[in-house]
Formats: sequence, C-alpha cells, structure tokens
Amino acid sequence: MKEEMIIYYRWNSPEEPSKTHHEHGRYLLKQALKNECGIEFLEEMIEYQACGKPVLKHSALLFSISHCKGMAVCALSQAGIGVDVEGLRRVTDALIDRVCSEKEKQYVKECGPAHEALRFLRLWTLKESYLKMTGEGLRAPLHQVEFEIRKEPGAGIWILPNEIISSKEGSFWQIKLKKDYILSVCLETPKASSGLLKKEPVMKEM
Repeated sequence: MKEEMIIYYRWNSPEEPSKTHHEHGRYLLKQALKNECGIEFLEEMIEYQACGKPVLKHSALLFSISHCKGMAVCALSQAGIGVDVEGLRRVTDALIDRVCSEKEKQYVKECGPAHEALRFLRLWTLKESYLKMTGEGLRAPLHQVEFEIRKEPGAGIWILPNEIISSKEGSFWQIKLKKDYILSVCLETPKASSGLLKKEPVMKEM
C-alpha cells in the first residue's frame, strides 16, 4: 500500500434499511484491499480480537469501518486506526450530559442552539474513532476521552492533528463533508510518522 492511510467512502440513500449498511462497509473494504494492495477479500480473512475488534488474518494491514444513514466509510492503514462518520441529527441535553465533559459541554453550547448538534457530532465522532482504534468500542464510556478542537474550517477542509487536542494518546483528523456529515479518524500515534501528521488523509469515492 503506497499511502500510509487511505479512506474509501460512498454515499447511499438515507432511506435504505439499516441491514444494508454493513454490506456497504464490506464492499468498501473489498475495494480498498483490491485497489491498494492487490488482495481479493473473502469473509474468512477476518478474525476478531478478544475485545471484538475485527482484523485481517496474517496481515499487518489494519482497517476500520463506519456507516450511518446515507454514508459508509472504510479506513485502511499499517498502524492502528479507527474511523467514524455521522450525519447531522437531533441532539438532546441528556445525550450531551452523558457523552461530554464539562469543558466539552461549554464548547457545544457556547455558539447557541443552531450549532449544538454539529459541535456535538464533532466530539462524538472523535470519541468513537478513538474507541474503534483501541478496540473498546461503545462498551467504554464516551466521556473517558476528552477533546479540544482548536480550529473549525468550512466543509471539505481537514482539521489536522495539531489542531485537535486529546486527553488520550492518538493522532486525530476531522472533516465536514457535504450535507453536514462529520468524519473523524484516529491513528495510533507511536506508529505514525511526523510527516504523516502534517498530511491530509487520502479519500477515494466508490
């Protein structure tokens, strides 16, 4: 694989049944492995670690899949990686209280109700990307990792790791896509080169 980190994605109909979301993720993994590594994917190539995290048997390549209504993504890397994508939706005060630290609650609410949902999803996707990278998933409380986002550019512009501060070890990227979808990526820091941390992830649409 030429790239140190690559993300395949596809837009889907928001009206599709949830059972198809898993299929979209597997399709992207299959395309990524074939196009980037010349590997023909088979389901039996996947095994699960004790924590439940899926990995490829007998391969140094690591992957992470995420999907929501309207979109699916698959990230591929030679370092531990986690990816999460979410579309804009209603957010309640109860959910904010359950997920966010006091500092994060201030960040979510300081720009008023019109921006609360988008800011919350910025934090939510960062937290999920970290927990997917570690393999903990949503079994772990989301408030155990805290973030400070120091830059909020417009759609289509990446926020790089030096602009996202985390209470846990990891390197984070984030982008707002069209239709206000938020995509976040976490890469295991010890295996990430300093040059990579200054680069935008490579994205390919399927």
